[in-house]
Amino acid sequence: GMYAQPSRCNCTIPVIVSQPQTVGGLCILGGQASLSVVAQSTVVMQYQWQLDSLDISDDAVFSGCKSPVITISNPGASIIGRNLRCKITNCLNLPVYSNSAEIVYDFQPTDINTDGTTNNSDFALMLSKYNDNCTNCREDINVDSVVNILDFLKLLAKFNTSCN
Repeated sequence: GMYAQPSRCNCTIPVIVSQPQTVGGLCILGGQASLSVVAQSTVVMQYQWQLDSLDISDDAVFSGCKSPVITISNPGASIIGRNLRCKITNCLNLPVYSNSAEIVYDFQPTDINTDGTTNNSDFALMLSKYNDNCTNCREDINVDSVVNILDFLKLLAKFNTSCN
């Protein structure tokens, strides 16, 4: 006999009304940030966050991977500059994708090579420009257009630290 099928007519494709924004405020092994998407549909929607277009699951860094809000906690260097987006589906089974949001880290000024920590590598870079005049170079930590003892002392004060 005939079985009643759920009507697909009142299943409307999800419409994203608020896109995720670039994630800032994170630093290596520190900080927490959240990203959200807001969508509308006539029916229940499923959410799946993706990192560089691949589905991700909750782990030590990501939580809320199947919800409208994903949280990033204490990330390592491996996700700097990568992109998160959300795949949204419902009974139509036609995925709708949010815009991608880049994961951006905040680096302390003494982290010259922006690897997340002020360390020997930054010291070596500073030495290579020591006593040089430079404008807009990261080695000039106090931004006075010369790399000198004042910059070295700032680097020393933050040695082996990450975040501000």
